[in-house]
Amino acid sequence: MMSVVIILAVIFVWLITSLYSRDKRGFDRKGIHRNGTKFDEFGYDVKGYDENGYNRYGFDKQGYDKSGFNIDGYKIDGRNANGKYNRLYDKKSYVQSEYNKEGFLNPRIYPIAVTNHARARIFERYPNGENISADNLAREVYAYGKSSYQLMKTSASTLREIESRYDNGIALIYKGYIYIFSEENVLITMYQNEKVIV
Repeated sequence: MMSVVIILAVIFVWLITSLYSRDKRGFDRKGIHRNGTKFDEFGYDVKGYDENGYNRYGFDKQGYDKSGFNIDGYKIDGRNANGKYNRLYDKKSYVQSEYNKEGFLNPRIYPIAVTNHARARIFERYPNGENISADNLAREVYAYGKSSYQLMKTSASTLREIESRYDNGIALIYKGYIYIFSEENVLITMYQNEKVIV
């Protein structure tokens, strides 16, 4: 009987101390600081954000600063301060659907990859292709290549006609070459651009 009472007392003390204990920064389990507010002496809450929703580095919970740029210098629509577009940072495209308007899946979930066929084509067709990393090139093309949505009407229709030859393929033009990706962000092939005016 005495051992049961001791065990119950230990559990009771443990519960009381865990309920009223504070973390290293002075916050209890409910997020109240020892000073009685939701913010510590530096003005940050238990999750590290100030009353305006920015952390000590100046970024909000989505990773954007007060000007709307992320740590890499891109806005939610994938544009930097100079207006240059980078598809890798275009989070706005995936708000309504898992596909963006161009037909790509979100690269944070479906990383950019390269088929063996595409590696062989880069090796044989790209200047100094034997010295190029196919993975780095595919990532660069995916980030900065122009799709039919970024071209003039006649060039866009020519690019769409090229895409129609590949089952659900998405064509991007970059530095004088046409690259064909699958909707899963896999580079399938590439060849020199001789038809589409950029």
